[in-house]
Amino acid sequence: MMEEVYFVQNKVTGNVKIGYSSDVEKRLCMLQVGSDCELVLLYHEPTHFMEAQEDEFHRRFSSCWIRGEWFRCEGELKKFLENKINKEIKFEPILPAKVFERLRPKVKNSVFKRRRKAKIALYKTKRCFSGYSKGFVFNGL
Repeated sequence: MMEEVYFVQNKVTGNVKIGYSSDVEKRLCMLQVGSDCELVLLYHEPTHFMEAQEDEFHRRFSSCWIRGEWFRCEGELKKFLENKINKEIKFEPILPAKVFERLRPKVKNSVFKRRRKAKIALYKTKRCFSGYSKGFVFNGL
């Protein structure tokens, strides 16, 4: 399997992760599970020396470095990616307050639904077992 260096962008912040993997699609799925925002694969490049190539990209784009393997998509990094994918990268950052306001109804609604399902399940369980302790036959589910 060919080893590759990849560039993944966070759709909310616009930041780019530069990493390496022997299976880029699988790695993107693993990153997505650990991220609260959508991640998009911008570019990947096959290489025989993936760690050395990744280190070279990290040094080359160090002026955009945030922390770890994450970089701001600006300046030389943005130009590099636009040249590689032959498309202009347009990104308008969303303010954290706007992100919160946009996500709050979804989060509130999903928490409400989970609590309601849990209450219904508890009620059904109590109802099924209510007569069991008094010697009655189990009602079943």
